[in-house]
Amino acid sequence: MRVRFLRQDERVFATKVFGRTLPLDDVLVTDLLGAGNEPFTAVSAPNDGPFLIPIPKFIYALNMGKDGFENCISPPVRAGFVRELARIRQGPMSVAGTRLCGRKDYELGQPWTAYDSQQKASLVEDWYRGGMRIDDPRMPYIQAHVRRGGRG
Repeated sequence: MRVRFLRQDERVFATKVFGRTLPLDDVLVTDLLGAGNEPFTAVSAPNDGPFLIPIPKFIYALNMGKDGFENCISPPVRAGFVRELARIRQGPMSVAGTRLCGRKDYELGQPWTAYDSQQKASLVEDWYRGGMRIDDPRMPYIQAHVRRGGRG
C-alpha cells in the first residue's frame, strides 16, 4: 500500500468545492480500493501512543485506488474524490460508522438530518457533477451544511 498527503492542486480543488471546511492537513491518500472497486474513507482515532508515535487528532485515509493515488482530481476519479471528501466533511463518527462504499440514492426535499452519511455524500457528488450551479436544487444543502463552519 502506498500513502501520501494531498497535493497542493488537490487542496485547491477541495477548497473550491467545500470552502475552508475540511481538515486538509489531516487527510492521506492511499492506493487501496474497497468493495466493488470503489473508493472509501477510513479514520484513525487520536491516541496517546500505543503505536510507535502518539497521534493527537483524527487522521483520514482516502482510499482512492491506483488512479486516485496518482491524481485525485483527474477526470475519471474526481467525482469519487468529492464524494469521499463529503464523508470527511461530516466528521469522524460518520466516517467510522460507514463501511459501505459507493453511492446511495436519496430524495431531495428532506431535511439534511434525514439523510444518512452516504446519501449526504452522494448529494454533494451530484451537485458537483451538475456543475456546482447556484440554481441546482441541492445548493441550499451545500450552503447551509457543507460550506459553513461546524460539522455537516
